Amino acid sequence: MSEKTGNPIPINWAKKIAEDLGYTQIIIHGYDGNTGIQHVTTFGKSLADCDNAAKGGNVIKKMLGFPQEACQAVPSRIKRKEKQIRTIENK
Repeated sequence: MSEKTGNPIPINWAKKIAEDLGYTQIIIHGYDGNTGIQHVTTFGKSLADCDNAAKGGNVIKKMLGFPQEACQAVPSRIKRKEKQIRTIENK
């Protein structure tokens, strides 16, 4: 029996790589050749870095043939900021 593969790569792992190696943006692609399972995780230090890394991750997923809906990921930090802006604009 084989071990389960293809677990999502935690964002905090990408953050640790960025901090340890001095990067502001990280994109990680994981692939299991036995099952074909793939995963992309991104991290950006600032809000702009976060957005840019996510856009890069989406491009990578598109190039690798991920389903279209998976190629439109928006980081939760960006979603929260957009919600704050909408709330302010509606006051």
